Amino acid sequence: MADADQALNGERVDFIAELPLSGDAIRAHIRHALGLALPEVAAGSLAGQAAMLVANGPSAHQAPLGPGRDRVSVALNGALGLFTARGLAPDYFVACDPQSLVADFLRALPARTTYLIASRCHPSVFDALRDRRVLLWHLDEDEAISEIGDRARIGAGLSVTNAALMLFHHMGARCLDIWGLDCSATADGVHHAGPGSIRGPYQPIRVGDRLFQSTPVWAAEAQQFLLHLHTIDADVTVNGDGMLAAILAEFGRRQAEA
Repeated sequence: MADADQALNGERVDFIAELPLSGDAIRAHIRHALGLALPEVAAGSLAGQAAMLVANGPSAHQAPLGPGRDRVSVALNGALGLFTARGLAPDYFVACDPQSLVADFLRALPARTTYLIASRCHPSVFDALRDRRVLLWHLDEDEAISEIGDRARIGAGLSVTNAALMLFHHMGARCLDIWGLDCSATADGVHHAGPGSIRGPYQPIRVGDRLFQSTPVWAAEAQQFLLHLHTIDADVTVNGDGMLAAILAEFGRRQAEA
């Protein structure tokens, strides 16, 4: 764990996001996906409904995955395994990473799940989903502009959770309940609910009177999430005891005191 003396404390940080693949590779992925002639996500298709988004952070273990829910359930990347390990199937699965590693999340493929796959995803992802219901969507990025014409582009995200937030808002959901978006490790060092790794050392970040072990990538994800909240008209809840939930609680406390 990183030293608390090096903790960030409320600073805004500028990040440079680098694509994991070249722009040419992503454009090739998009052309491949368009060539499959798949149906596309429809704007407003979930109007009036609520959605539970489950990412892969530690708090995902507390998510109410079972039946009896009053909202559609959505697994992001490796969180699909949290459902299938319990014999459950989410209503939706979302992926937008252009790397082939996404196909590794697709070893168990519930038939009742609808798979919302970004056109930038690796061809192996579409191969894995050949016999499943797949809806295509497009991330708002420079690489897509020359390829997709006037199709809708969903607000760019540094993570699948940020992208899914904007995607389900586009689909009409106005109540979004999020689990597993912690942006920090737990006190005992757990950083993912399922398979996952981190790169580089932790970055300690202080929120109020609490110190969280985060990373530059997670900090960028949290910062972008907060920016997204200002652009959408939705009731968004971030569950768990991670850094992002603490940031939102700290904002609420300061507003109440103002």
